Amino acid sequence: MSYDLCTTIEKSVLHREYSEAMNLERSKFLGLLTIPLFLLIIAILFILNRKTVFEPLLVLPILNTLFLGIIPIFIAIIAYRTYRTSGSASVLLLGSGMLVFGLGSIAAGWLNSFPGGSNITLTIHNTSVCIGSIFFLAAVLLALSGPVYVSKKEGITIPLFVYGGIVGFIALFSFAVVRGFVPPFFIQGVGPSVIRQVITSNAIVLYALAAVLFFLLYTKKKDDFFFWFAIALALIAIGLVAVFFQPAVGSAIGWAGRIAQYGGACFAFIAFLTESGRDHDECPGFFCLHKVFNGLGNKTGCNGNDRQVRIRQ
Repeated sequence: MSYDLCTTIEKSVLHREYSEAMNLERSKFLGLLTIPLFLLIIAILFILNRKTVFEPLLVLPILNTLFLGIIPIFIAIIAYRTYRTSGSASVLLLGSGMLVFGLGSIAAGWLNSFPGGSNITLTIHNTSVCIGSIFFLAAVLLALSGPVYVSKKEGITIPLFVYGGIVGFIALFSFAVVRGFVPPFFIQGVGPSVIRQVITSNAIVLYALAAVLFFLLYTKKKDDFFFWFAIALALIAIGLVAVFFQPAVGSAIGWAGRIAQYGGACFAFIAFLTESGRDHDECPGFFCLHKVFNGLGNKTGCNGNDRQVRIRQ
């Protein structure tokens, strides 16, 4: 009887694991499906070329804050805490990209109601996401490059300097844009400037490249975090394509681009949720990215005992 009981339990466990694996694969397929879906929607809207503007007063700032602000800043905080304990430069770069993306999106949303709001919003948003793309690309390139040595002594000063610099830059840049010190990026009814198109097109390329490299990292390390984060960056790139071609700020294709970016932020959050269920014995708190980027479960990475730690990014 005990043998039959053990067999039944074993079959039940295997069945549950199989079901979970199938559900995960189904979720991944649906996640990948959002990429061609948004491409199709944006292509249709581009062909229709609707120029009607829909820009209610508080819709953009609230949505930007909820999706492009709170989620990226939350991720930036987790990245900061992980860097403090593990010293992973890739994690710090990823967090920096999220921070500049989040703060810039919040500022762009709430300043949209100012005189010349269309230009202010696009200037701040496009510039901040372009800077964020540089951080993301640097993070994944460093993660693919192999092990580096990081001094624990720098665990406080470097992130505070980087994060503080980002906060200061967004504040000063937003002030400069509102005061008209920055060349215009977009004139409603006329269209975008050359500098805006250059910055946005570069951001599109960098986000797309970073998405491909994060997916490559997923194929190498088989960690779902990289899969979901690759989709997040891909959707942001697609959203920027829509913004690049919008005839007016607040047009249908522009909103499609915004929604794609909101979806990208949600997928980035899903990537971090996949880590919440892990057994991070050496990591403080609920979330930790050390084992994701280390991939070795090195016990010296997050326990804070060693002054200098070898980190495999």
